[in-house]
Amino acid sequence: MSYLLFLLVIPIVLSLSLRFISHLQTWAYFRQVKQRNKSTWQPKVSIIVPVKGLDDGSSLNFQSLCQQIYPQPYEVIFALETEDDPATPAIQELIQQYPEQAIKLIFSEPLGLTAIGKIKNLIAGYRASQHEVIVLIDSDVHIKPDFLSQSVGFVEPEETGAAFAVPVCEGSEDWVAALHNIAVNTSALNYAAAAYQKRNNSVVGSIIVTRRDVLEAIGGLDAITDRVVGIDVSLGQAIHQANYQIQLLGQPARIYHVHDTFPKFWWQIHRWLVTIRHYFPRFPWVMIFLALPLWWSLLFLGLALLQKEYIRFGLTLIGLILLADVLSIVVINLRLVKDKKIWPFLWVALLSEVISLPIFIHSLFSNKVLWRGRWLSVGLRQ
Repeated sequence: MSYLLFLLVIPIVLSLSLRFISHLQTWAYFRQVKQRNKSTWQPKVSIIVPVKGLDDGSSLNFQSLCQQIYPQPYEVIFALETEDDPATPAIQELIQQYPEQAIKLIFSEPLGLTAIGKIKNLIAGYRASQHEVIVLIDSDVHIKPDFLSQSVGFVEPEETGAAFAVPVCEGSEDWVAALHNIAVNTSALNYAAAAYQKRNNSVVGSIIVTRRDVLEAIGGLDAITDRVVGIDVSLGQAIHQANYQIQLLGQPARIYHVHDTFPKFWWQIHRWLVTIRHYFPRFPWVMIFLALPLWWSLLFLGLALLQKEYIRFGLTLIGLILLADVLSIVVINLRLVKDKKIWPFLWVALLSEVISLPIFIHSLFSNKVLWRGRWLSVGLRQ
């Protein structure tokens, strides 16, 4: 085997090995969480939900917040920018449906805040909150009835500043939605493996559990008022820099993602990559290098065809990588997501591998991202 072909095999082997290790660490972490002693600490809770428009299953998402089996009072605060938001009638109906539950509907626009978008709504919601534990939940997330009982205890220790949930997506009814869902679900390996190694230094915004004293110690949410993208990353970094630990919750943040379009999918992955590049300038780019095993195997096969040798080995590498992708998706779905609708779409694993490189290259040459119909500059106020 030529020297160059040998070099191309190295990142492929390392990538497959890293994925196997990530799986071991991920399931070890969730097993540890399941076996840990349950906390008896059950303080009052404020759930803050920043809302803009309606998502797939919004009604079910909102209802799940009001159906918590929790022994202490908790409030649910829906924070919208303006009264003409399409979600306003749905939330007003929810208030009528659950008269016994403390539900607040507030609008951030009249407050004259200099922030915009999601952070503007979060600040407004936080100012309206009353309780000790603060739970920030994206509007597209639905939770189980025991979520508060199972999750609040993670932030009981004084040294813990926040805990977050890995996002998982379910319900895909077209191949683009499946492409998106698989990308999100696969990322669970990164967060859980990091939690197993106790090296989480940021949070994911789908669900964040924290305490009021922690937020006050970092200057409140106003401390990140100039963030329009990467709000969760900024908040997590601020908490970590204040010498608090960050934990991973035992329950995932479940998101219904039924339909999608390819341009929307592209811009969402692009937004994630640009955000990572901006907020983690020391991000180990070797991880990107190892995240492209199919491209290395295709390059191997191309060179093998030119040299007219090791062609069968090149084809074997491609098959092995695709098999590893499918098996990884299957294991994640069986153990964490449990989505029956994903099975007909396992073939998109190939497409996911193919488009990862062009989206990554695109993200390197842009600071503008598309978020809910708005073009935003990462890290800058608009």
